[in-house]
Amino acid sequence: MRIAPKLIIVAALGWLFVIIFLQAKHDWALEPDDPARDPTKIMMLFLAMIAIGIGMGVVFAGTILPAFGEQVGHFFFTPNQQIEKGPHADALSLLNQGEYEGAVIAYRRAVDKNPLDTHAISEVARLLCERLGRPEDAAEYLASHLEGDRPMDEVAFIAERLVDCYWNFLQDEERALPVLHQLAEKMPDTKHSANANHRIREIEMAVYARNVAAANQQSVEAPSAGDAADSVVQAQSSEDGETPPGEV
Repeated sequence: MRIAPKLIIVAALGWLFVIIFLQAKHDWALEPDDPARDPTKIMMLFLAMIAIGIGMGVVFAGTILPAFGEQVGHFFFTPNQQIEKGPHADALSLLNQGEYEGAVIAYRRAVDKNPLDTHAISEVARLLCERLGRPEDAAEYLASHLEGDRPMDEVAFIAERLVDCYWNFLQDEERALPVLHQLAEKMPDTKHSANANHRIREIEMAVYARNVAAANQQSVEAPSAGDAADSVVQAQSSEDGETPPGEV
């Protein structure tokens, strides 16, 4: 049922309401001792008015108002038009379902359609590292997208993600530091250069601390040269039945 017939129904009920109201008003205005004044008729007219008012409200609220709201919604939001899916919709859907391998494939497809989609590139690397335990694959994927012509900010973004793979997940400073040095050299006097130099210092300090800790551990575990010599003398003396030097 379209909105026009609904309006006609409401209008007809409204007209009937007015007629009954006028009749009730006329009868109510009669003198109490007038033979034409019928209290029962007046009561019935008022009850009819209430019933018609309820009917008009039901028709309006149940049919006309929703139809009007729908038309307003169509005007402002145009829901009848097909909503275009975002480039990452499939990947996000799979990600919400815990299908990380499928999400990686979907993000790769998004990159194939738009090689400049750095967000999708970053998500592929993140999922490979954090969810699938394949940082080497992530590093290889990021390195492949450093090639070609890209804006400076995108190159820096991908390079930083590559350093994350090399250092945060692989603890490989020999591959992480050259990327940072190259980034600092190619983009001097920029925030990317400053960030690269800062990370270089952080990694170098971490490597130094790691090497010192390893050296200390070796010194604790390995016996000293003197202790080793004493051990050899004691062993030989035991074999010969002699008392080791310094013992009575």
